[in-house]
Amino acid sequence: MENTVMNTIIYWAKVFFSFNTVVIAAITVGVLFMLAAGTYVVEMNMDKTKTSSTLIEELLWGVGLTIAMVFLQNVFTHLYSTIASSELGWKYSTAQFVVLFYCLYIVHRKVVLWFNIILPMYVYGLGIVRGQIGFDIAPILAILVIILISYTIYQQNDTLIDENVKYYSTLIMFGLAWWFVLKDIHHLTIVDIMCLTLEFLIAMSIVHFWA
Repeated sequence: MENTVMNTIIYWAKVFFSFNTVVIAAITVGVLFMLAAGTYVVEMNMDKTKTSSTLIEELLWGVGLTIAMVFLQNVFTHLYSTIASSELGWKYSTAQFVVLFYCLYIVHRKVVLWFNIILPMYVYGLGIVRGQIGFDIAPILAILVIILISYTIYQQNDTLIDENVKYYSTLIMFGLAWWFVLKDIHHLTIVDIMCLTLEFLIAMSIVHFWA
């Protein structure tokens, strides 16, 4: 048992401290930049024309997040076409979680909140429809945790982001909950989930300090 745990940790350390991680980080930061820049340009143009922009901005962020999720999944599929699909899911999912969590804190839009509420239910439901998983209480509870965290961040993002303990608490719970939703889909062990949550924590910390 101890050897299995140690081998898993060594494996994840090798994966994380590799050139692929640099590529993943660069792609993720690029997606965040394009998402923010594209929305900013549209919002500026609407301000110039004095267009009532609230609904349009909400729709814009919804479309932008959808494109970002699909783009990250597809770009990793093409970059790592020789990697097994189960392992590939670990790679692009971390990048997707960074985008979702970053937008929760930085973009105070209802559509971002609803996106984070609906997406885990969609992913889990799709897994059931595809026959990848069966009904289980653990991912259901994890989805409820994601919803609770998303709503809490939406309501208190201005204060939470300035309090490191609360910020990192929500960050860790968000990552853990998401990996429990994906646990059976990607055949993850508890050690895998711990390592992946640490990876998400490191990635999000870099974005938090540099973005």
